[in-house]
Amino acid sequence: MATKKITTSFTVTFSSSSSDGILIAEVDEREVADGGLNTKTSFAPGDAVAYLIFLGTGVTIDDQYHSYGSHVSLGAKIPITKEESVTFYGPDQLEQTLKYPVHAIVSYEWVGNSPFGTPKFNNQTVSVKLPTSVTYAAAILKVKYTSMADPFKLVHAPLGYTEYEIATLVVGTYDPTVV
Repeated sequence: MATKKITTSFTVTFSSSSSDGILIAEVDEREVADGGLNTKTSFAPGDAVAYLIFLGTGVTIDDQYHSYGSHVSLGAKIPITKEESVTFYGPDQLEQTLKYPVHAIVSYEWVGNSPFGTPKFNNQTVSVKLPTSVTYAAAILKVKYTSMADPFKLVHAPLGYTEYEIATLVVGTYDPTVV
C-alpha cells in the first residue's frame, strides 16, 4: 500500500487581557450554502483562499504579511454566525467570555438543568447569578450569536510543488480608549 501525505492546521487566537482587544484570522470554513466564500475545503496549488479577520472594539488592522502571494479585500464586513457552549460553576465561575467579538445575540439555551436563570450579556461577557438558596452549581449555556468579519482573499501563483503551505501574519493595533 502506498503512503499518502496528510495534513492538519490550526488557528491561534491572540487577545489582550481585555475582551475587546481581539484579533482573530482564520480560513472561511463555512459551507457555501451558509454564505461561505470558499467552494472547497482542500486547496490545490495556486487556488485563491478566502479568509476572515475578526476585530474587537478598538482594534484596527495595520498590515498583513504572507510568506508567498498577496491579499485583496472582498469588501465590507460580513455577519458570521457563531455558536459556543460556555460552562458556569457556582459560586466561583459566574462569568465567561465568548471567543469572537459579539455583534448580536441570536439565541441561547441551557443544556440540561440550570439554577442560574437568565444570563446577562455585555459585549463578549456572559454572566449569571447563583441564587442565594444554592451553594454549588454547574451548568452549560449554548449561545448562538453573530460576529462581524472583514473578508479577504489570499492569491498566489503555484510554487511548482505538489504540496506547500503559506503562512499569514495579521498585525493590528488595540486602542482601549476607542469606544
